[in-house]
Amino acid sequence: MGTLFASWKTSVLGIFVGILVIATGAYAPGQTWKQWALGVGVALWGIVSKDFNATGGTVPATTEAKVRVEK
Repeated sequence: MGTLFASWKTSVLGIFVGILVIATGAYAPGQTWKQWALGVGVALWGIVSKDFNATGGTVPATTEAKVRVEK
């Protein structure tokens, strides 16, 4: 999946928490579509978020970027 799961720790945690939100709501009486949407939203947020140690600019993504940083 390329860069979508580049931050795999956050992706796994987001999916786990999203499933947990849906599962706990499934055992509660009267679960609404909003609770399902919240669980899916949490999972998607975790998938697209960066890991805690990803700084977003100090590590070049490509060799071309690495050359620009070193200049």
